[in-house]
Amino acid sequence: MNWKAPHYIAIYSNDDDMSAVNVGFVFQQVDLRMQAEGIGSCWLGMAKPAKKTEHSGMDWGVSMSFGKPTEYPEVNKGANRKPLKDICDTGDERLEPARLAPSAVNSQTWYFKRNGDAYDLFYKPGLKKLPFPGITYWNHNDLGICLAHLYMSYPDTFSFVRNESKEKKYIGTVSF
Repeated sequence: MNWKAPHYIAIYSNDDDMSAVNVGFVFQQVDLRMQAEGIGSCWLGMAKPAKKTEHSGMDWGVSMSFGKPTEYPEVNKGANRKPLKDICDTGDERLEPARLAPSAVNSQTWYFKRNGDAYDLFYKPGLKKLPFPGITYWNHNDLGICLAHLYMSYPDTFSFVRNESKEKKYIGTVSF
């Protein structure tokens, strides 16, 4: 890497879409907790080990660098996020934390459809041309990151379940 950090952590998981969603969900909570404690962190999707490595039969998923910064860089408060109407079929403000959630190069490949009192979450790829080949691998991590932001915003009422669905890109159902 072109930069140095005092610490790195790698997450290993099964190599399937829902495992990638889980990695994003869990790892983003770690990331948010570190930030709350004044620890700087950065997701490193490109920091794949040079040699294929397994840990307990699982493959490398993603890495993160972290450490206590000597100074804090100015934060760009103008992150380019889609309007709420582009990520859901209603204007439900409870989905604002999902709208603001980070994703690989701001691709935001999620879409919520109202389902009674809940929302079905769908993977909606190809919404933005990604500048790096293979980066779509992390889109399912991004779905988990999106869910982590909803969970952290509604910890007492958040629920996520996977129901049977005939729709290919269905990820699960969220309720608050």
